Amino acid sequence: MSHTSFKTVIEEFPAMLFAVSNDGQFHLWNKESEQITGYSASEAELNKEFSKEFFCSSSLLNTISQIQKEKKDASVTFQNVEINVKGNRTKKFRFIVRFRVIPIIDELNTWVIGFDETKQSEINETYILLADRFEMFTQATNDAVWEWDIMKDTLWCGEGLNGLFGHPEGGQTTSFQWWADRVHPDDRDRVVQKIRSSAQSDVRSWQDEYQFKRKDDTYCYVQDKGLTIFDKKGKALKMIGGMTDITEKKIYEQSLIVKNQQLAEYAFFNSHKVRAPLARLMSCVNILEIDSEIDKATIEILKAIKLSADELDNEIRDIGNLLSMDANLGVKKS
Repeated sequence: MSHTSFKTVIEEFPAMLFAVSNDGQFHLWNKESEQITGYSASEAELNKEFSKEFFCSSSLLNTISQIQKEKKDASVTFQNVEINVKGNRTKKFRFIVRFRVIPIIDELNTWVIGFDETKQSEINETYILLADRFEMFTQATNDAVWEWDIMKDTLWCGEGLNGLFGHPEGGQTTSFQWWADRVHPDDRDRVVQKIRSSAQSDVRSWQDEYQFKRKDDTYCYVQDKGLTIFDKKGKALKMIGGMTDITEKKIYEQSLIVKNQQLAEYAFFNSHKVRAPLARLMSCVNILEIDSEIDKATIEILKAIKLSADELDNEIRDIGNLLSMDANLGVKKS
């Protein structure tokens, strides 16, 4: 490789790269180094005091000096090394210090490669903050909060899993299949297929109601809701959600259904069983009214009977309508 080609490789290297000579002066300050620090190659290479000002701590320079004295092929990694950049700011870097003799430039240089850790540190801090908030949420809610890692097919459940259903797996990571095995057999195929289909589509949310097995092998009714997290390419990575025990609600709804059925039966009985003899009575009154041989007093009595029968029929009809309305409203509410 020619000297020119070698310098081109240094310039285009996709990370911060420079060399430190035996006298502590920086050489071959590449483009990435300029972009990251704001210092040009001339500022870094021509100023002999630059290296001392560049590193916030002298430990890395001392290590470089020690490596140079030993003149052995060596490699040392430093984490979270702070450097000064233009604008009175600092950045954290991970530096790999490598001593290597490069004959083509006829010098003994220690090569240093730097990787910016500032952004990674910010990501870590954000993740820790979100994790803390998520942990507080799992402790504050009465739901069984869960997180499904779609790629690994693993399931983490919060402590609510133990509090609501008695399962000791609360607060631990288990498998997706562990959860599926505890869905009632009557609901399992439908629920599992629906949640997996949701994870494979671009649908952001999923919800369902099903029966879930408690630790004591009894079943309860749960309402389960999940929200899918996608990567930048739209691929589903995780789903986060929570199970709510709605057993009492379901029992109440079922009792309403029973009561509504009873009301409907009573409305039918009222319409057909009670009104039937009344209808026959009114028919008899109508027959007697057309009899020409009955006296006026009897006619007045029949009119009174007919009036009372009509009033009674209207009352029975109104009661039947009210019962039917209550039954229909109850069915809609449930």
